[in-house]
Amino acid sequence: MLRFEVARLLDDPDLDIFSFFPDYGTETMPYSFNYHFTIYVVRDGEEVFYVGKSDDDCFARLRTHLGHEFRGRRSKSLLGEFILRNLPESRGWCVDLYTNEETKSLIDKLFYEGFYSWPTRSAEIAMIKTLKPYLNVSMNSRNWREIPKRYK
Repeated sequence: MLRFEVARLLDDPDLDIFSFFPDYGTETMPYSFNYHFTIYVVRDGEEVFYVGKSDDDCFARLRTHLGHEFRGRRSKSLLGEFILRNLPESRGWCVDLYTNEETKSLIDKLFYEGFYSWPTRSAEIAMIKTLKPYLNVSMNSRNWREIPKRYK
């Protein structure tokens, strides 16, 4: 797992895997599934707000939530609006990045038992069902309107 504060994402438009692992993808540290983060969780301590996925680049996907252009589209998501509405407190919230394999340590074995490989979409669904993030409404038994009152 890789953890960083939302502030880094807000302040550094070039934040990427190389910011944390400068040798990633070089001869000294070849591309590895140990560092291929596909699932991201945005939280404030124990309060989990959002679980998302990206097979390509979690950093680019997170920036998209904040309104940066991605695949020709530009608009803030519910998560992006929530982060911006809760500034400056949201700067201290954490983003946790997980590989598909790392998600298995947080979820019930029944979610991945019997899979030959563990696809990203299945990992995301299992994390949503396990963590019950406030802003994910699909596949979640929690209603997003239950966000604690201390958040705007």
